[in-house]
Amino acid sequence: MVTNIAYKIIKKAVILRINHGEDPIEVIDSYPKLSDTQRAKMLVELEEEGYIASDTPQEEEVLPEEE
Repeated sequence: MVTNIAYKIIKKAVILRINHGEDPIEVIDSYPKLSDTQRAKMLVELEEEGYIASDTPQEEEVLPEEE
């Protein structure tokens, strides 16, 4: 587990690495001092902020069929 300040610094580094094309999971796993809870929290935050795509399927808009 890392402190709140260290967490914020690591998160910024993770964002930079993701923007350079690295895999988000591998990047986060490369920080061994993060707890499992911190890893999960960071993944959720990165999804919410749009840095990584969500694995949850989105509802598709259903258009009426033409007759």
